[in-house]
Amino acid sequence: MEAQIELESLEEEQRLFGARDKWRRLLCGRFPVELVSRQGALKILGEEDAVAEVKALLDRALIAVRKGQGDTALERIFADGSAPPADPTRILTSGIRPRSPGQRRYVESLARNLITIVLGPAGTGKTFLAVASAVAALRRGDHRKLVLARPAVEAGERLGFLPGDM
Repeated sequence: MEAQIELESLEEEQRLFGARDKWRRLLCGRFPVELVSRQGALKILGEEDAVAEVKALLDRALIAVRKGQGDTALERIFADGSAPPADPTRILTSGIRPRSPGQRRYVESLARNLITIVLGPAGTGKTFLAVASAVAALRRGDHRKLVLARPAVEAGERLGFLPGDM
């Protein structure tokens, strides 16, 4: 059987196959298919079930590429063919996760809401979890930039000279 996917550019093909064709090799190793790219078209050759499954994966990956999502999104699609993890409290694979029920509610709120305001004593993980969540979203390809800001008011300590101070 054969299926075909139209590609818009050579750059799109390169992002879809990854550095040194790592995604292409992964798909060809996992499924009994052959991927042939010629003149802006990607042909998938092989058994009917495998071709259908690889085409579905490549269609999802192509949507991610066209949205400008990063390699992490492609890795998630090609590695297990699944959507992002359903557990919003699983921040990073390096073991960063909430350690208390309060932190769990905080991380869930960060995942659910556009703005989250939190109060608490120093050292309870407010900034740490917020930054970890932001970096995880950046790596997943949900966002392209991270903007770090600091308050322009004093909180009991001297912040030093701020931009615009005399």
